[in-house]
Amino acid sequence: MVGKTTTAVYQANNWSTVVNGSSNDYFEAGNWGLAAGRLFSETEERAGKAVCVIGESVREKLFGRQNPVGSEIRIKQFACEVIGLLKAKGQSAMARTRTTPS
Repeated sequence: MVGKTTTAVYQANNWSTVVNGSSNDYFEAGNWGLAAGRLFSETEERAGKAVCVIGESVREKLFGRQNPVGSEIRIKQFACEVIGLLKAKGQSAMARTRTTPS
């Protein structure tokens, strides 16, 4: 995996984010699930096709509530078709609660 901070653009909206070049193994290792769309096909991975899977924050900043799958965003001078949207993970950790008898 290779990552770099850059700006993603959709129509008049832009958002500074980290762009990672990766394979589907990245999603499995990070326990990332899909909310919509799909991950990379074997052909896309081999050819390095300009397709992308975005996270919830990027969707919110660039697309609002719109489903981004099938749309095209720009990363620097490159156009990238959004093929997938990751499920939001949030920032909270798992918590356990314990009740005690009264």
